[in-house]
Amino acid sequence: AVSRIAKVEKIDDVELVRLEASVNGNVIATEHLRETDQGVFRHRNNGAEITPPLKLIDYKEIAKLDKKNDKVTWNGKIMVGKDQGSYTCEATNEDVTVAAGRFKAIKVAIKLQQGPMQVNTTYWFVKDTGFVKQTVEAAGQSIIMEMQKFDKGK
Repeated sequence: AVSRIAKVEKIDDVELVRLEASVNGNVIATEHLRETDQGVFRHRNNGAEITPPLKLIDYKEIAKLDKKNDKVTWNGKIMVGKDQGSYTCEATNEDVTVAAGRFKAIKVAIKLQQGPMQVNTTYWFVKDTGFVKQTVEAAGQSIIMEMQKFDKGK
């Protein structure tokens, strides 16, 4: 799978980055993300609106990691389309090695519960780069995506 920022879209007067995951050139999943001074939020998943947006990174909580905390957590309740869900996020500092190199990252493990379905997603975020690795486990399936290369935008 290849994950890339495809474009910036304005939805409901808010600029969102459209992240696309594809296999053999065919888009299999999309996310719409936004960064604010509070953190990074997922506003849509495969076209379904998330209300309120799911907080992938909480900058206030992440700042506590610099004070030698082993981990920080945050959680919330959301609606994905018409389905209610809840999530818990746990963040830790962790070194990660992918094809693009070795990085000091913030590992964010997200457990999303939506009815009987649970989705576990883990991101390794790197300052000024974005996420360099992502894993998703749901319905007996497991997906791992790792950064192969990084071309910094202008």
